[in-house]
Amino acid sequence: MFNKKEKDKYYDMSYELYKRDIIGEDDMLEIKDNYDKKDKNKDDFDIEM
Repeated sequence: MFNKKEKDKYYDMSYELYKRDIIGEDDMLEIKDNYDKKDKNKDDFDIEM
């Protein structure tokens, strides 16, 4: 997500998935936390396997 417009679309889509019980509350809270972060470094990647 490089700009505010893309971030907003991603968040809106994620919220729709949450409302339809496709993703859980924990996932939605994590997405919201990431959305709300403003000082995240560009080189700070979170890789999960």
